[in-house]
Amino acid sequence: MGHCPDSWRDLSKSRNELHHHGMKEDEVVIKNRDQNASTIVDIWATLKEHLEDDDFWNPAFGGGSGKVLVSSLGLSPGLLYSALKNVEPEQCLLITSEKALFSLEGVIRRSEYTGTYTTLTMNDPWSGFGEANDLVIRARDCLVSADEVICNATGGTTAMQYAIQQLAESAKSLGRDVRWVAMIDRRPPENQRAEPYVVGEMMDLKRGTSYD
Repeated sequence: MGHCPDSWRDLSKSRNELHHHGMKEDEVVIKNRDQNASTIVDIWATLKEHLEDDDFWNPAFGGGSGKVLVSSLGLSPGLLYSALKNVEPEQCLLITSEKALFSLEGVIRRSEYTGTYTTLTMNDPWSGFGEANDLVIRARDCLVSADEVICNATGGTTAMQYAIQQLAESAKSLGRDVRWVAMIDRRPPENQRAEPYVVGEMMDLKRGTSYD
């Protein structure tokens, strides 16, 4: 257990030295060619031997921390409240703004959420599409540790939803299971504003199923 990260790193390094020769001064000429080839064969053989060994592979690819909810927190806190109540995640990644952060404590308290959360605050929640890359970098450890990443497609600004899309793509590239959901509140808008802390329906966007 725990050998996979080193083996995978060594195999990738050997491959890159061959495929990208010339990119580094000390890799213009591959030294000890026969020895390097033998090393690559040995590493590959080791990886093939453990194809069915979950304990060998799992440490390299994270997991173990349960469900991670990726959601925006805009100026309508009821959508995040509904997401927390419906999903019941162990961790949260919240895309928000300085202006919207004021409602976070109330959402956490009213939803009785006891998990951990990370706030990713956007400097420009309206047009800060270029901030998404930085948010992905900051969220990587949380995404790697997830068993499942659940993305809330409702709430926040368009730029916030774009950031969530980029986080979802990053999670997929890390081998995480990603699911999209939407929160639906069928009450009139004035009622939603007057009492945001009412649990709405959750729709699984992949299956098109709603849950009351």
